[in-house]
Amino acid sequence: MTYKPIIPDLPGLVRVVEAARRLGIPHSSIYYKIHHQLIRYERLAGHYYIREGTIASILASRKALESLYQAQQYLDGVAVTARENAALIAQAERAAALTALAPEETVGHPGA
Repeated sequence: MTYKPIIPDLPGLVRVVEAARRLGIPHSSIYYKIHHQLIRYERLAGHYYIREGTIASILASRKALESLYQAQQYLDGVAVTARENAALIAQAERAAALTALAPEETVGHPGA
């Protein structure tokens, strides 16, 4: 007879493999975070569990970071457009200044 430990189904706690699946990362990443105390966990009967709230918090943080990243990309695009527009305006101002400095041509100049 082989001994197989019974792994209880604990409300509010998720096994590492399931937590990794929900987060879309390898389970080894979660074990790394556990080992380096970067994530809250529970250890029961020799197994590691992650709290549902921790998973929800990580997913919410990820969503917030993605939103910030998208906003940053948009603002970078606006800044590039603003720099391009400023360069075009400066170029037009230089052209206007050079035109103002050019000698005027006179029509019907005496002696011509």
